[in-house]
Amino acid sequence: MSAVLPVPRVRGQGIVLAHYPVPIAVSKGSLVPLSLLAAVFALFTSGAPTLLVLGAAALGGLGGAASLIVHELGHVGAARRLMGVKPVRLSLLWFGAGTRFEGAYRSGRDQATVAIAGPAASLALAVLLVASALLPIPRPLALGLFGLAVLNGAIAFVSLLPVQPLDGHNLLVGLLWRIAGSEPQAQTSLRRAGKALLGLEAVGCAALMIEKPLSGSCVLAVVAALYLQKQLWAWPARSASASSATHRRS
Repeated sequence: MSAVLPVPRVRGQGIVLAHYPVPIAVSKGSLVPLSLLAAVFALFTSGAPTLLVLGAAALGGLGGAASLIVHELGHVGAARRLMGVKPVRLSLLWFGAGTRFEGAYRSGRDQATVAIAGPAASLALAVLLVASALLPIPRPLALGLFGLAVLNGAIAFVSLLPVQPLDGHNLLVGLLWRIAGSEPQAQTSLRRAGKALLGLEAVGCAALMIEKPLSGSCVLAVVAALYLQKQLWAWPARSASASSATHRRS
């Protein structure tokens, strides 16, 4: 049985940076995460000469964009080797990046393969960056490369959280699908487990807000951002599915 999921359509074409292996587009919303990454890298060099701070900001913004693209290209490469699902567009979005697919996964194994490929690509890039930072190069550049390695490790870790629309959720659905033999049954089991954990998470978050308001606020901000990302990613798909049954994919 194949998984059939909605195809999100990104408003506006944005700026297309490349056309191979799929069109890679940058939307206006992508300025948000890239600006944040540039600010974080600049913050770690505060007190250094202005030129070095500007270089760190550029490295954070451009390197962050490249890191997100590499992560998504991992998904694209895995999907291109499968039958039934086809990657058609990679976009940098307001809270990260995403790839649009057409077709349908033929099995849970296929879905899990595509889901894990993104984090694997990020981890591979992190290892490569660490190896490059250990070379005899100027210390500021080595620190910058190490910072990008940490960023890619963080991207891999966060993307594996079992929260829709992150890779961890898709990976878990694929594994449950393979065990249960049915994608709808896997989705149902995952929803039930999610509802059971939601109460525990709410209690934990409330306790954190009381004990450490700043940390609790950060956790709530991340959860809210993930939820909003999910809604923004799914809203165009719901509109498309209402207008045409052909706008559905894996």
